[in-house]
Amino acid sequence: MEEKSNTIKTLKIITSNWKTVVKNSIFDIIFILSMYLLFLVQSLLIPLFQKTLIYLLIILEFVIVILIYSIFKYLILKSFQKIKFNKKEFIIFFKLNLIIFAPIITIVFFIVNFSTIYLINTVQKGGIDPFVFVFSLLGLSILLLIIIIYAYTFVNITHFSFLKQNRISKLIKQNLTRTKPLKYYKDNIKIIIIIGLVLLAFHLAVKFLLFNTFAFYIKYYGKYKTFMTLMMIVSGYFLILYNRFKLYQRFK
Repeated sequence: MEEKSNTIKTLKIITSNWKTVVKNSIFDIIFILSMYLLFLVQSLLIPLFQKTLIYLLIILEFVIVILIYSIFKYLILKSFQKIKFNKKEFIIFFKLNLIIFAPIITIVFFIVNFSTIYLINTVQKGGIDPFVFVFSLLGLSILLLIIIIYAYTFVNITHFSFLKQNRISKLIKQNLTRTKPLKYYKDNIKIIIIIGLVLLAFHLAVKFLLFNTFAFYIKYYGKYKTFMTLMMIVSGYFLILYNRFKLYQRFK
């Protein structure tokens, strides 16, 4: 009952703070566009670098990505507090992100790289049992999913905890033990089920009421598919916003 009231409370806070929602959305869109431009520049620069310098380019790119990410995430955090940009505080926030993202990305990279090399070598040496191959891919996917969910939870909790105090070592120690994904995202499952059921009902209604002729199907299915994809993206982004507001209420 308390969990249900907390969910409703968070939804009410979101609807009553539409300016913060708009700011979050603008910052996220600009961040995505910045990342797109950065990777375009990267694709142009890589052919110009010698093989030995590519590793330096990767390290430089990592720092730039974290810098851009830190700028927009800091602006998002401050949009909740309605406080202006603080240069000294931002530098600490940037250092915090370098420290927490470096091991996360390194761990994921080595797991994916080692697994890929192992599977390729196994196949080349004489093949692999299809059951073992599928089981290996499934196990790897589950492991990566667990790491990503834990990392996502840890990063977000640490960021919103940063609003209270900004000692990096203390933040990391506190939130390593505080990070319990199921505790923070239980109500996400309910929201996902509700959104899924709404989209499914809408899809079935459209399918039986509109797509009942082949000519209509051919003419409008492409646009309908684009619309449904957009709705799923919007639903996913709503969950991100929901979690931000929920964590802010918890750690403000």
